[in-house]
Amino acid sequence: MKCQTVVRAFLASPGDAAAERNALTEVVGELNLTWADFVGTRVELIKWESHALPAAGPDPQAAISDQLLGDDQYEIFIGILKGRLGTPTPRSSSGTVEEFERAYARYSSSGAPEIMFYLQVEVEQDDETASFKQRLKDLGVFFWLYGSDRQFEQACRIHLSRQIQRVARGDFARPEHERTFPDPEELDLSSALQEVTSLLQGGTSSLGQYIARGNRLAELARGISTDMQAAQEKLKILGRPGFRQPKGGRSRIIGDFAKKLDRYAEDTGRLAQELMIPYSAGLDAYSRALAIMAPMAPLPLLFRPWVESSNREIGGVGRSLSELRLSADQARNAIAEWQRLDVQALNDAKRRTLDALDSLDRELTNAVHLTREVESLAEEFLEGQ
Repeated sequence: MKCQTVVRAFLASPGDAAAERNALTEVVGELNLTWADFVGTRVELIKWESHALPAAGPDPQAAISDQLLGDDQYEIFIGILKGRLGTPTPRSSSGTVEEFERAYARYSSSGAPEIMFYLQVEVEQDDETASFKQRLKDLGVFFWLYGSDRQFEQACRIHLSRQIQRVARGDFARPEHERTFPDPEELDLSSALQEVTSLLQGGTSSLGQYIARGNRLAELARGISTDMQAAQEKLKILGRPGFRQPKGGRSRIIGDFAKKLDRYAEDTGRLAQELMIPYSAGLDAYSRALAIMAPMAPLPLLFRPWVESSNREIGGVGRSLSELRLSADQARNAIAEWQRLDVQALNDAKRRTLDALDSLDRELTNAVHLTREVESLAEEFLEGQ
C-alpha cells in the first residue's frame, strides 16, 4: 500500500465568490485523483461547506472558526476577494479578513502557512474591499489578479502544483499531521509517463493552433495601421493649399476608413475569443502534465526530456504572446492618437476598436502571467535535478 502525503489548504472568501470556491474544489479534486493514481499525494481543502457543522458560539464566525481553525494545522491559506469584503464580525471587518489575520499572525511568527490571495479585476469593489487590498500591499502580500472563473481555475492549478513541488523538494514545511511520503519504488512511473506524454502532445497541438490565430491577429493590427496611415496621408493631400478637392472627397476617405475600423474591431473581438480557446486548452494540458510530476522529487530521469521539451514550447508561447501584445498595443496607440474629427461614424468606430483592443490586452496580459508561471514550474523541475 502506498504512503500518502496530505497537505491541508484553508479556503477563505466572502459569499460572492461561490463560483471560484466551486472551481477550486474541482481543481483540487482533479489534482488529488492525479496524484493519488501516480504518487500518493493529496490536498485537503478546508472550507465551511465541507468541514463545519451547525454549532453555537459567541457569534456565527466564531462557531465556524473554532471548528475549522481550532488547531491551525494547515499549510496553505487561500483567500479570494471580488467586489465585497463580506459580513463584519465582532473582531474584524469581515469573516474573510478575520481568517486572513489569523493566518498572517501565524505566518509572521513561524513562516507558515503559505498565503495565496486572489483578487478579481473588472468588478466594482466597495470601499472596504479597496481598503483591504491596499492593506495587503502594505503587509507585503503579493496577490494574483484574475478576470474570469477560467483564469482563476488555471492559476490555482499551476500554483498548487508549484506548492506541492516545494513540499516534495523539502523547501516547504512538511505537514505536522502527516509525515509519510511515497517511496520512489512505489511510484507508477510507467502510467505517469504515458499520461504526461499524451497531455504534452495534446498541448503542443493546441498551442500550434494558438500560434496560427495569433499570427492572424498580428497581421490585422499591421493592416489597420497601414490603412490608417494611408487615410491620413490622403487627408493631408486634400488639405494642401491650392489643391482642388473632389466633391465629397474628405467624407469618402473618412467614411471608408471608419468601415475598415469597424471590420477590424469585429475581427479582433472574434479572433481574440477564438485565440484563447486553444491557448487555454494548451496551457491546461501543460499544467496538468507538470502537475502529475509535481510531487516527484527528485524528478525521475525518464521525465526530463519531456520537461525540457515543454519548457521550450512554453517559452515560445511566452514570446509569441509578448509580440502579439506589442503589435496590438502599437495599433491601439496609433488609433487613440488620431485626432477626434467631426464625423460621428469615425469616432464611434474608434471607440469600438479601442474597446476591442483593451479587451484583447487584458486577455493577453493574463495569458503572459500564466505562461510565466507554467514556465517557472518547468524550470523548477529542471533546477532541482
